[in-house]
Amino acid sequence: MKFQNVLAAERLKVRRSAASHLPWASLAIALLQGTLFLLSSQALNTWQGITAWQSLWVTFLLPLFLALLTGLTSLRESRSRGGGMWWRVVPWAQQGQAELLWLALLSWLMNAAVVLPTLAVGAVAGVPGEWPWARLVQLTLMLTLTSLPLLALGQRVSRRVGLVAGLIVAFLGNFTGLLLAGHSLWFLSPWAWPIRATFTLTGTAANGVPLAAGDPLWQVSPWPVVVVAVAFTSLLFVLPYALPRVHTSRRVNATGRLRPWHWHGPLAAEFVKFRHTVLPWLVTVTPVLVALLALLRLDASGIWELWSLLILPFAVALLPATAWGWETEHWRVLRTRAVSPARLYRVKLLALWLAALTSGALLFGLMALLGKPLEPLGLLFSLFTLSCFALLSFHLWLAARFSPAVTLGAGIVSTLLAALLGSTGLGAGIWPFFPWIWIRVLPFREHATVWPYLVALLVLGIVCLSLGTRAASKRNRP
Repeated sequence: MKFQNVLAAERLKVRRSAASHLPWASLAIALLQGTLFLLSSQALNTWQGITAWQSLWVTFLLPLFLALLTGLTSLRESRSRGGGMWWRVVPWAQQGQAELLWLALLSWLMNAAVVLPTLAVGAVAGVPGEWPWARLVQLTLMLTLTSLPLLALGQRVSRRVGLVAGLIVAFLGNFTGLLLAGHSLWFLSPWAWPIRATFTLTGTAANGVPLAAGDPLWQVSPWPVVVVAVAFTSLLFVLPYALPRVHTSRRVNATGRLRPWHWHGPLAAEFVKFRHTVLPWLVTVTPVLVALLALLRLDASGIWELWSLLILPFAVALLPATAWGWETEHWRVLRTRAVSPARLYRVKLLALWLAALTSGALLFGLMALLGKPLEPLGLLFSLFTLSCFALLSFHLWLAARFSPAVTLGAGIVSTLLAALLGSTGLGAGIWPFFPWIWIRVLPFREHATVWPYLVALLVLGIVCLSLGTRAASKRNRP
C-alpha cells in the first residue's frame, strides 16, 4: 500500500480524536502562564523576563503532554482495533510511522500554541523593546525537534503498557531530565534534550532560575542536541512496531472462565477491576518509594511537601481517569443492570477514596517506623482524608462529564500550579482559592482557622459528587 494512503487514513482517525484537542489545551496553558506573569510581583517586565516563564512548559508540562498525546492515541487504536486497519493490507511499520508523523505535527501545534502567545502577553504587559519573533519561532522549532524522541518512545511504551504507565514513565523520566540537562551526561536522558536545547532561548536553568550573565549554560549550543534527537528518532522510526495492546476489561483464569468470587456487590466488582492493573502498584509502591527518600536526605517536612504538592495532585487525577477509562465503553451496558448508575458511580468513588487512604496510611506508618513521623498527625490525616474526597470527586466528575483525557489534563495543570503556589511566594494571596495546596499550607496555620477549610473540602466533595452522579446518570442513556 502506498504510504500517502496510510497517511490519509491516519488523518481521518486523528480528526476529532481526544489527542487532536491537546493543542487547544496548550493554548490554555499559554493563557495560564501569561496570567501568572501579569500577576507576579517578581516578574521582570522585559522580553527576556517573559520568555523565562516558558520554562514551566519546557521542564514540566511538555513531557507530560507528549505522554498524554501518545497515550490517548494508543488508547484510541486499542479500543477501535485500529479503526479497521488491523484487518487491511497495511504493513505495521507504515501504520506506526504514519501515526508518529501526525503525532509530530500535533506536537508542533502544541508548542506553537504555548510559545507564540507570549507576544500577546508582552503587548498587554507593555513590555518595551522589539518583539522577539525570531527567538520565539526558534524556540518552537527546537522544542519540537528535540522532543521527537519522547514522542517515539512514548508511542512504543503506550502501545505496550497503556496510557497510565506511559504517563508514569514520563513523570519519572522528567526528573532525570531535570538532573542531567546541565550535566555532561545529558545525552543519557531524552527528557533532558528539550531543556538543554533551550537554555539560551528561555534564559533559564533546568530549575527555572534565570541564568546569570556569565553562566556557562549561555554557551550551550542547541544543535548537537538536535542532531542526537533526530538521529535517535530516525532509529526508532525504522525499528519494527509491536501490535497495539487490545483494550479489554475482562479478567479470566487459565480455563477461560471468569474468576469465582464469594464477595458480591458493586464494591467487590470495583476491587475485581483493580486486580491486574497498575492501581495496586501505585497505591503501595509510591509511598514506599517516597518514604525511602527519608533514609537518604529528606526530612519529614520535605517528604510532606513532595507528597502534598507533586504526588497527591497528580494521583487524584490519575486514579479517576484510569478507573473511568474502564467504563467509557461499557457504561451503557452497566445501566441495564439492577444496580442504579448513581450507586455504581458512588461506589466507584468510594473504592478510589479507600485506595487513596490506604496509600496515605502506608506513608504515615512508614515515616513513623523510620523515626520521622509526620506531625501533627491528626490534622494532617484529616486534611489528607477530606482533600482526597474533594479532589477525587472533582476529577471523577470531569471524567464522567467529559472524558478521562480532560481529567488527566486538569491533573497535570493542577500539579504544576500546586508546585508553584505551594512552594514559592506566588501563592501568598491566592492559595485560599486553590484547594490542591490547602493540605500543604494549612498545617502551618492556627487550628482555629483550619476548620472552615475542612468544612469547605467536605462541601466541595459533596457538590462534585452530586454533579458526578448526575452526569453518570445521564451518560449514554438508552
